[in-house]
Amino acid sequence: MSLLDVRGLCLTLDRGHASHTIVDDLSFTLDRGESLAVVGESGSGKTQAALALLGLQAPALRARGSARFEGFELIGAAAAALRRVRGARIGFVFQDPATSLNPYLTVGAQIAEMLELHQGATRPAALAEARRLLDAVRIADAPRRLAQYPHEMSGGMRQRVMIAIALACRPQLLIADEPTTALDVTVQQQLITLLGDLRREFALALLLITHDLGVVAELCERTLVLYAGRMMETGATAHVLARPAHPYTQALLRARPRLDGDTRVPLYAIPGAPPRAGQAGGGCVFAPRCTQAMEVCVQLRPAAQGIGDARRACHLQATTP
Repeated sequence: MSLLDVRGLCLTLDRGHASHTIVDDLSFTLDRGESLAVVGESGSGKTQAALALLGLQAPALRARGSARFEGFELIGAAAAALRRVRGARIGFVFQDPATSLNPYLTVGAQIAEMLELHQGATRPAALAEARRLLDAVRIADAPRRLAQYPHEMSGGMRQRVMIAIALACRPQLLIADEPTTALDVTVQQQLITLLGDLRREFALALLLITHDLGVVAELCERTLVLYAGRMMETGATAHVLARPAHPYTQALLRARPRLDGDTRVPLYAIPGAPPRAGQAGGGCVFAPRCTQAMEVCVQLRPAAQGIGDARRACHLQATTP
């Protein structure tokens, strides 16, 4: 049995009498100790899908489908049951630590709170473990840092604190939402290395949400490409990055800046913009921006095809020998 088994996850936004689909029929699995990246442009539904797994989606969003974690159904579960899963068995590293951390509490108090809440630890024992966690995420001078407030730390250190909080109860799954966004290149690389080391040390499964394909290549065995809430392509990361089969994946890779690129040539940008909620038609959602679109792409939604985890939703693949 997979650690996490998501089947037909749908997220809809209800606005008066209208209902707009944000995530549409998303399915994937994640085994123990495995890493999966969910990639795509901003607004593709990556974060909302991850939040829905833990019942943290916006109040206006309604989740349907199935997401089983160790056999326990997360979608539609009671709030009390989800609180026992969040933090204790599934850790979540939110995208912006500056807004996710409480500015009125010290770093030590925020890490200790997880241990007190989920494991019944005393404050002294929780603070001692918090110190060990800061050491684990490689924050120097841990005793002094425990007494500091988030605003006294750099962005990279705050992100490490978020990781320490997420790992406090030794969860089986870590969901990391854009953990390297807004950090300089050196700190990004340090965090990538840290996450890889922590995965091995804590025997973690990792669900990584990102638009940075470089991070994906270093951290994840499998990749799922999401566009406008729909799966475009999924498979082994090495295969997806080296031989992308879907035109959207090809466009994402082409748009990635390269150090060895010709500086005289303008950077490539995917033409057009992703559809807004409710604007996706009945065909392929990427068809209006796809340079290889055919008439059938506009009229008929492509079904996911492939073998095992290597799947893609594209009419072009069906017509290519």
